[in-house]
Amino acid sequence: MLGYGSSYCQDTPVRRMRKACARAALWLGAWSLGTPSICAQPLTVEQITERMVARDQERAESLRSYVGMRRYRVENHRFGKQAEMVVTVRYAYPGVKEFEVVAESGSAAVRKLALRRMIDTERDASREEKLRRETRITPANYDFQLSGSEIVEGRLCFVLRATPKTRNPLLFRGTVWVDGEDFAIVRIEGSPAKSPSFWTRRIHFTHQYRKFGPYWLPVSNHSRTDVLVFGTTETSVEYYDYRINEPVADSARACEPASADREQAEAREAAAPRSAPCRTSCFRDLAVGMPSCAAVAQHRGCRPATAGWTRSCDADL
Repeated sequence: MLGYGSSYCQDTPVRRMRKACARAALWLGAWSLGTPSICAQPLTVEQITERMVARDQERAESLRSYVGMRRYRVENHRFGKQAEMVVTVRYAYPGVKEFEVVAESGSAAVRKLALRRMIDTERDASREEKLRRETRITPANYDFQLSGSEIVEGRLCFVLRATPKTRNPLLFRGTVWVDGEDFAIVRIEGSPAKSPSFWTRRIHFTHQYRKFGPYWLPVSNHSRTDVLVFGTTETSVEYYDYRINEPVADSARACEPASADREQAEAREAAAPRSAPCRTSCFRDLAVGMPSCAAVAQHRGCRPATAGWTRSCDADL
């Protein structure tokens, strides 16, 4: 009878196979512990979007406020019209935004019909919780398909095709890049789900985000619009100078000057010349959702900070 420790018992083919399998299992286990990203099963589109929504909610709840600057530029190639506007944006949780124009130049008509309308649309959308919910990039509003992965600025991203579930004009049809680590949206390219008018033949936009601490915030937006009669118009928005989670001034007080200068500012504003056509134009714009100039301040329930509001309104005519 052979003993347990006999050399013959250790050298059998079955014994050698068992030992080889055990060594392979230990080696594979140690290797997988050191490289989980390589050995992990590929994520499905459902898992990617689920994590995207969850991480976005986490970041949104901790992002209580920010103040940032934007520079809007519009250029119409057919008529050679240009306009530019510099705006301060104040964001407060859960998503409300206030805008203050600090400088503007170029065509008054372009500023009024294009730039101010863009600002008004975003501001109004931010104030309605239902509209914010209906325009979020989530499976509730879009169907997603995973089309691959790409490296964007040194970070691995999932590439998703997004198809809107409704023809809401604030939704889009296109491609979304989602960061593979933070599951934050890095880039969007596409076109509106619904054309804004019969005259608009094509709109294509590119929207980019960048990481600021734990938050991903927009840094640039570029769109190209082809419209019958007016030709091609290019619009760009540059986002910069973010100050995150700093106290945000109350919107009702934001358009008033400091208390020490309030009386002087009111005196200057009262003494400034006002034309009847200007006031009529402002209130007409307010009625159709395009408040501008002094009407903005009156609509918010506070007095204009300077007489420049009235003069700017005259220029818009």
